[in-house]
Amino acid sequence: MHAKKLLDVGSCVTIVALLLAGCAPAAAPPAPPKQAPAQAPTVQSKPAAETPVSKPAAHTPSPKAAPMESGRYGGVLTKSTLADPPMLDFSLNTSLMIFEHVGSVYNGLFQYDPLQPDKIINDLVEKWEASPDGKVYIFHLKTGIKWHDGKPFSAEDAAFTLMRNRFDKRSQLKDYAGFIEKAEASGPNTLKVTLEQPWSAFLANLAIGYSYMVPKHVVEAKGDLRTTAIGTGPFKLKDYSSGVRSEVVKNPDYFIKGRPYLDKISVLIVRDDAVRFAAFRTGQIKLTGISNSALSSSQAKFVKAVMSDKVNVLVGPALAFPAFIMQTRNKPWDDVRVRQAANLAIDRMLAIKVLEEGEADVGGIPGVVPRSEWSIPEDELLKMPGIRPSKEADREQAKKLLAEAGFPGGLKTKTLTRADYSSYIYLAQFVQNQLATVGIDLEIDAQEGAVYMERRGRFAYETMSSRATTVMADPDGASKYFGADNIYGFRDEKSFELFSKQRAAMDVAARKKLVIELQKRGLEVVPYVVLSWAYQRVGIWNEVRNYKAPIGNYNNHKFQDVWMAK
Repeated sequence: MHAKKLLDVGSCVTIVALLLAGCAPAAAPPAPPKQAPAQAPTVQSKPAAETPVSKPAAHTPSPKAAPMESGRYGGVLTKSTLADPPMLDFSLNTSLMIFEHVGSVYNGLFQYDPLQPDKIINDLVEKWEASPDGKVYIFHLKTGIKWHDGKPFSAEDAAFTLMRNRFDKRSQLKDYAGFIEKAEASGPNTLKVTLEQPWSAFLANLAIGYSYMVPKHVVEAKGDLRTTAIGTGPFKLKDYSSGVRSEVVKNPDYFIKGRPYLDKISVLIVRDDAVRFAAFRTGQIKLTGISNSALSSSQAKFVKAVMSDKVNVLVGPALAFPAFIMQTRNKPWDDVRVRQAANLAIDRMLAIKVLEEGEADVGGIPGVVPRSEWSIPEDELLKMPGIRPSKEADREQAKKLLAEAGFPGGLKTKTLTRADYSSYIYLAQFVQNQLATVGIDLEIDAQEGAVYMERRGRFAYETMSSRATTVMADPDGASKYFGADNIYGFRDEKSFELFSKQRAAMDVAARKKLVIELQKRGLEVVPYVVLSWAYQRVGIWNEVRNYKAPIGNYNNHKFQDVWMAK
């Protein structure tokens, strides 16, 4: 890899040919109907089962996978994203940009099926079995797999990865490695994992992108993977130019025969939304990014109205939410009354209209997807203080709470946000205006991505205005918000107890009850204000085949089955 100032945020790609007259969107058609977020599969452990069994929620039946088309070899897929990764080591940093650039370099033990994204299937695992008490798992790994540097992949690498994620002091993935007590190689291709207690979402966590396997020998030699990407995946990292692009090329030694189809994937870094959209419209970008670099609602309406013969728009749950995050370690946000006042001040219905163009769901706490079998029912949620549509009573109560907390005349504070994402700036401005209605004067502190992430990591902020995410539709995705090792420094023993208990509950009914209690506790102590739950709209040209939009942002980045029809 040719790395050029990896941590420097460079200028965006300028595509002069795109800045032509007549680029303004035409009138848009009516909005597409909303789709309920798909529920994460419930994986049932069965001794000697060859693949995990997926059990989608009843209200969101899993669609039948389309028959695999005959692939065409060759071609370059050009896709877009809007920023550099702060580093390339996803164990040390949870930025989505890492996966946008090098997700195709790696494999996990399991994966969310690229062609049926709500189903978990095997990846590097051939078969597995679990003990009757659900505490010991034996994974039999596929053989003959090599790292991109030619060295063999083994159970030692898998054990090293899981232990690193769980116990390395620098790891940002401690909660995603959850109850792992020990991971060890019991043979060259046999991995034994012992859990501290049964873990209801263990295999779901092993399937997300954060659980990609990493080479033990490279990490031990270099100390980490900040500037290196070596995996077993269908593509190898060839080049990375800060602020410009990354390129991955076909791995000729990939362990799945006949894959991948593509010769190369080129990921263009285009910060400016209008330039990025113009590049997609003219075909210089064949696939948009996801999350903040996906299409907006109005952009999706435009291309569906005037380009439906050339492009398609894939709509799905982003598992992302604009959020106002308060640093509860410091004054005044250590006072629950101040946090409750902020929660009461923010109008969720207006947030959906202004920030999400009217298309989003109301939700309660981070990590628990709305309108799922795990969430507080929407009709009950809409009656709760802060979330209910009427704001007059909420804001009067907010002013009283601030006065009780010692701020009868209001207070001044700051909010950290990202300068390199316009959506973050708009969010911070919206929150600023909302808090002003109860006397909270919010100063916006906008920083480039690397600075933002570094300050977040050491809790160097009063509040944050963030487009936050959860990694799966299972409530276990709330770990980075309500787990004991959450990444925001939030401390509440009752929340930690509820979260830990739901993780260990193997009975679904008992687990649901605990998750509901966790949500109610989260809305009581309110360290985070969730403004809405967003949808993502991935733009794709018709010649790009066998790609399905993922559920959330951290899955389906490998592109091993994707091919270009021309």
